[in-house]
Amino acid sequence: MAKVEFTYFGIQAEMGFTKHGGSLASTDELARLCRINKDSKVLDVGCGVGMTPIYLAKKFGCQVVGVDISPKMIEQSKKKAVDAGVDDKVSFRVANAEKLPFKNGEFDVVICESVLIFVKNRKKAIKEFLRVTKKGGYIGCNEETLLKPAPKNVVESFTVSLGISDLPSKDEWTKLFKSSGVKDLVVKVYKPNALREGFRELKRIGFLNVIVGIPRMIWLTITHFKEMLGYMKSVKKPPLNVFKYVRYGLYVGKK
Repeated sequence: MAKVEFTYFGIQAEMGFTKHGGSLASTDELARLCRINKDSKVLDVGCGVGMTPIYLAKKFGCQVVGVDISPKMIEQSKKKAVDAGVDDKVSFRVANAEKLPFKNGEFDVVICESVLIFVKNRKKAIKEFLRVTKKGGYIGCNEETLLKPAPKNVVESFTVSLGISDLPSKDEWTKLFKSSGVKDLVVKVYKPNALREGFRELKRIGFLNVIVGIPRMIWLTITHFKEMLGYMKSVKKPPLNVFKYVRYGLYVGKK
């Protein structure tokens, strides 16, 4: 039995689903900005349990490859693709965003949803995204974005709880993408709405998957109470005004 990782992504892997700002609406917007269609070959970096690759394959009929650093996530992705009947259009493999196992110019589009912020060397990862993208192809990322200088407790509710080094601003993300070689960058920043996000996530994940995930969480708490308690204590509760400072941003450009 694989060891449980009591981290942000480890807990999500145990529950069987992942999330990102804007849910399906932001994925649809990324797909539109990246011109994804039935002829596109798409790479999803940090695909989690495969929800976005499966969604894109079903909606557009395109070929999608998903990679994630977690073997447990990839194992679940493969099963979900079979269950969804799209295993002929999607494939998955374990890989690191900073060293992608693909040829130069292999994909029309590379997307990354709320994952780049966790990468240690973000510039190196973006350059890898560009390397495996065809000339004139697109890369599109959805990332947590600091709208303006924020109090320490707001920033720590993300950095400490998620285990990330910092929370970049819109200008910092923009500078990073441009300095990494992304051309014709389009930036769109959105304010999350807690209620709307909840409904969107329920639609994206699926009610049955949520129902299955809840007892998994309860069982994990019972069988690993000490570790789970330690993880919960490490999570910094976000203040009520968190969305006054934090948004999710879509950063889309071309090679």
